[in-house]
Amino acid sequence: MVAGRYCYGLRCLPPSSEFNNASVINASFGGALTDVFAVRMEGLSGCWQEAQRADRVAEGLLRTRTILDLEFYDQISAILREVESTSRLLRDLHDLFPIYRSRVPIIFYYLHVILPSLVRTLKEMKFYLDNDNLPARTQWTLMSNRLNEQGGITLAARFALFVEFLVQLVRLLSRCGKECVR
Repeated sequence: MVAGRYCYGLRCLPPSSEFNNASVINASFGGALTDVFAVRMEGLSGCWQEAQRADRVAEGLLRTRTILDLEFYDQISAILREVESTSRLLRDLHDLFPIYRSRVPIIFYYLHVILPSLVRTLKEMKFYLDNDNLPARTQWTLMSNRLNEQGGITLAARFALFVEFLVQLVRLLSRCGKECVR
């Protein structure tokens, strides 16, 4: 954490006192965008970083699925599909940011909501998948059991929620009219 800023997958997010709904509305309706906005644009490259982390988790899941029996194939495939979708959507958001600059503050606000949970989930998955001291079956069982216990929601359902949230962010970003294109 950096002096009053929250650091997640994005470099550092401003505390909520600096970034509130009024600034989102002002920026989204063509209000004056300051240097803070430029810093936020730079910070949004965190979407690309988290997409890369999701790709590494997907590689670990694929490796584990290949090693394990068919008994876990469907479970791992369901999570793998959602992790790959998460990565793709984060890259889509990153690619759309320069096109729809006036909508970025709104998207940034919602990314601030979802990214902490996504980052933590991906890091915890990597912790289990990258542990070479354990056999693949133990890696999968430990990861599956521990992460499925959190929040009363399965890992596959959690990623399905992440994907749906990111789909809605892409839609929100790209649905504005030509007044958003600069």
